[in-house]
Amino acid sequence: MSQPTIAGNSLIPLPYMPDWANTVEMSYIFKTAQFVSTYKAEQRKALYTLPRREQTFSYTLSQVEAQQLLYDLSYGKDKIFGVPIYNEIIVPTAFSTILILHSSTASLWNLRNETLRARADYLFLLEPSSDTFETVSIYGTGDTVTTFTIAPSETFTVGKTYAFPIFYGFLLRAPMLKMITDQLYTVDLTFGEYIDG
Repeated sequence: MSQPTIAGNSLIPLPYMPDWANTVEMSYIFKTAQFVSTYKAEQRKALYTLPRREQTFSYTLSQVEAQQLLYDLSYGKDKIFGVPIYNEIIVPTAFSTILILHSSTASLWNLRNETLRARADYLFLLEPSSDTFETVSIYGTGDTVTTFTIAPSETFTVGKTYAFPIFYGFLLRAPMLKMITDQLYTVDLTFGEYIDG
C-alpha cells in the first residue's frame, strides 16, 4: 500500500493505538516577536501565522511491535511521519467505496477547520485487531460523512476500525523505551509539526 509523499519521501505511518492510560496530549505552539520603542511602547508580531501542533503520547507494544517501531523511528529520524491526532478519534458506522459514515465531527477542530493548513488533508484508517491500516486523502467532510479522493485499497470492518485526522510530523525528542515485562514495552514519543514551505 502506498503512502502520501511529503518533501520527496513517503509519509511513515504509525499503525498503533496509543496507551490511553498515559497522557495523550496535543499542544498548540505560538511564537511572537516583541518590539519595544524608545518610549517603552510594546508591539507584538506573530512569527507563526497559525499555531504549530505538538503531540505527546505513548504506545504499549509487544516485543516485535516495539522492534518494528524503533526501526521505523530510526529510519525516519530525518523524514516526515503521518501522526494520527488521537484526541480526534472517529468511529465509522458504515463504509462505502469512497466514503465513511460516522458520528458528528463538528467538534473535531483539525478535521473541520477550514483555515489555511489547519484542516487535515488525510485520514488514517486503523483496524488494530487485524493490523490493517491505510492513509487516505480527504476530498470533503460533512457533519457525519467523510469522502475520500480515491477508495481505500484495504478492506476495513465496521466496529473494529478507527479513523484519525493526521498532521505531518517529525520526532522532537529521542524515543523513550521502557520494559514492562520481557514481552511488553512502552515507547514515549513527541512529534512536532512539519510545515512544508
